[in-house]
Amino acid sequence: MGYRARREISGVCVRVIMDPFEGQVTVRNASKQGAMLEQCFDAEIGDALILQLRDRRFAARIAWTNGTATGVAFDSALRPAELALFTGRAGHAHSVAHARVGFAGYVALRK
Repeated sequence: MGYRARREISGVCVRVIMDPFEGQVTVRNASKQGAMLEQCFDAEIGDALILQLRDRRFAARIAWTNGTATGVAFDSALRPAELALFTGRAGHAHSVAHARVGFAGYVALRK
């Protein structure tokens, strides 16, 4: 059995640029290696595309398609801050919260 990267739930909309299609799609989940997109365009395995999110562009290729979703593999693995863009946690990518447990199981977060 092969290694599967940890997936993060997304829901973020990205712009897909893939000749001749260009439009918005929703990312269902993402990992450092790839993402699952809600399919709204014709694609063949191996087709190249660009995912644009905010001011960033990410090169990828179609890895699989099943009629309702499309899997893409990024040409370069995403860094943690880039993955945070896809999961909607961009502002939290570099913040570290420390947990302190008090009596009765109360957890306080502090930075």
